[in-house]
Amino acid sequence: FYLWTLPWFWLFFMNKTEGECPMIHPLPFVFGQSKTMTSLDYSIPDDKTIIGLTGNIATGKSAVMRLAAGRGALTIDADHVVHGILAGDTAVQNQIAAAFGTHLFDTNGQIIRPALGQIVFNDPQALVQLELIVHPAVHQHVLAQIRTCPEDVIMIEAIKLLEGKLHTICAQVWVTTCTRARQLERLQICRGLDAATAVTRIDAQASQAAKIARADVVIDTNGLMQDTQAQFEKAWRWVNKRNAELHGG
Repeated sequence: FYLWTLPWFWLFFMNKTEGECPMIHPLPFVFGQSKTMTSLDYSIPDDKTIIGLTGNIATGKSAVMRLAAGRGALTIDADHVVHGILAGDTAVQNQIAAAFGTHLFDTNGQIIRPALGQIVFNDPQALVQLELIVHPAVHQHVLAQIRTCPEDVIMIEAIKLLEGKLHTICAQVWVTTCTRARQLERLQICRGLDAATAVTRIDAQASQAAKIARADVVIDTNGLMQDTQAQFEKAWRWVNKRNAELHGG
């Protein structure tokens, strides 16, 4: 079980960005006292339609996020959320300092990413401990955005959507998929990884088939962008219908 199975942490530590950049509606981060997963309230307004989007690395999630943003949905990227939390949530930073040591912080009080990354790269138990600190704050922030946003439709992208509780608030779960060859091609051409690194990152992730088995919608991104868009438009008709029913349209 490796760090790059969790893009939230991988992007933060490695100081890299995804090759595909979804449109993210900028909303202020809600910082404060961190809660545990069991203490969080997962209730959301009845008039919101939440779509959960997941899929393994380089399967086209960001392309689907851009399409959803173009239809006026609020798009929430878990990678973006966790970056803001680790960089600016003092409650989470204090927990990390207590768990892993104050030597992981620079003189400005910011986490030294490579140092923390080195710890969790090499110690699976340390990674689990970090998850227990960060994931509740991520969920808390996502829930706050959903409750306060003016948008009726929200799409949440998270590679570990199905492993936690966020999927329980989703009206549908969408999964992007493509062949292994296409994943390798995208990782090497679009993100500049060498072949060995690309293979390692793909192999380290949980089964794509397991995600597909739990999907309400599967979007195959092997073809051209127009093919992906056609599948998106078909799936989005259900979203429009549900939204109209919720709002009497």
